[in-house]
Amino acid sequence: MIQGNDGNDSLRGGTDNDELIAGEGDDLLFGDEGDDLLAGAEGNDVLLGGDGDDDMVGGEGDDSLGGGDGVDTMLGGAGTDALLGGKRAMTLIGGGAGNDQLSGGEGDDELHGDGTDVAAAEQGDDALDGDGGNDRLFGFGGNDALNGGSGEDLLYGDDGDDTLIGGADNDSLFGGAGDDVLDGGSGIDSLVGGDGFDILTGGESNDTLDGGAGNDVLTGGGGDDYILAGDGDDTITGGDGADTLIGGGGDDIIDGGAGNDIIDGGGGHDQYVWNAGSGNDRIRGLDQGDAIVKFGADVNKADLFVWKFGNDLVIERRNGNSVTHLVIENFGASTSAMGAFEFADGTRWTAADVLAVLNTGLNSDDVIPGYLIDETIVGHAGNDELHGGGGNDALDGGAGHDRLYGEQGNDTLSAGDDDDYVYGGDGDDVITGGAGNDILTGGTGNNTYVFGRGDGVDEITLESSTDRLEMSVGIDASQLSMARSGDDLLI
Repeated sequence: MIQGNDGNDSLRGGTDNDELIAGEGDDLLFGDEGDDLLAGAEGNDVLLGGDGDDDMVGGEGDDSLGGGDGVDTMLGGAGTDALLGGKRAMTLIGGGAGNDQLSGGEGDDELHGDGTDVAAAEQGDDALDGDGGNDRLFGFGGNDALNGGSGEDLLYGDDGDDTLIGGADNDSLFGGAGDDVLDGGSGIDSLVGGDGFDILTGGESNDTLDGGAGNDVLTGGGGDDYILAGDGDDTITGGDGADTLIGGGGDDIIDGGAGNDIIDGGGGHDQYVWNAGSGNDRIRGLDQGDAIVKFGADVNKADLFVWKFGNDLVIERRNGNSVTHLVIENFGASTSAMGAFEFADGTRWTAADVLAVLNTGLNSDDVIPGYLIDETIVGHAGNDELHGGGGNDALDGGAGHDRLYGEQGNDTLSAGDDDDYVYGGDGDDVITGGAGNDILTGGTGNNTYVFGRGDGVDEITLESSTDRLEMSVGIDASQLSMARSGDDLLI
């Protein structure tokens, strides 16, 4: 054993297995070739293990520990220490109580820091444990395992297939290149997967997950999470809470989970999962064709009702006192991008099937709005109100006292056999009043009114356009008489 004194000493061990004890000064301890024990004591000491498998303890001062060529174990002690692992595999480095800087070196290292530490693993497959404090852990090369522990930590995996665990408090995790596993733990965490096929799990708070490039698996967990999958064919699960899920490029599978979620698949042919336990979700951003909504096995066709709301599609699920809604935003303008609605039993509803249901009235007083596309809307029995919306639409009021509004586009409007009201709106419309005493107004555009034998007493109101009255087959000019009544023409 070599013991230092009160001054600033230099102690060297030699070829045997030596014990070097520093004393009270700022000492330099060099173990040299044996399997040595180096202890720093009270001063700001420098401990160098040299060759051999050495054990080094920094003591109370702000110490610097270097591992050398052996399989070394280091404990920084109470001060603010700097620890460098050396070349051999499985160098163990412990930060101790101070705010330390730990560098693993070339081997497969384990780094443990108790204070507010900075740990860099360098090369090799390393394990970094921040323990308490607000730590910064860097994996660099190799397949590393980083555990932040308690405190608000920064974990950076860099190259390699890394595992990053944030632990308690609010952490930031960056996977870097490679196929990484990131788990935020408790706290409000930020997880960025980077390149590679990554697995990201948010935890129970309001987390932010960014998958980056690659085919990633992202799970928000509890809390109101923001999940951006990025490019690649990703699997996204929101979990509990009101989440925002964005698929990005690629063919994604997106399940909002419980809570009222906002879902945007982005580019690609995406699948949206909606179960009985899902909340009131909104799907937006249908960018490309063949998007599919997949209903879970606990969603029955008999429990679903569909209707239009503006240009959106609303799917309502009723089960006892439970009512939830799935809204497909801008469905009316993006039906070509909506491939199908699939049930667990194999049943498929195409977008055309849904439109047929939406645009067909029951034998009751229906109000059916139109989308911004070309549609056929049929009222059937009942006093119906039909709106064409945008597009070149065909409206058929059927039986009952109906009100038909063509709105935009070049529409074909057929009122039916009762006393109806028809307004063409914009565009060049074709209006047939049918039987009954009808009130017909073409609106703007060059409109055509079709009148047949037995159609009743109809009233046509002209606006600022060039309209024409077309008599159906079986009526010729010799059968018509005309008279003036004020500014009106009677035929």
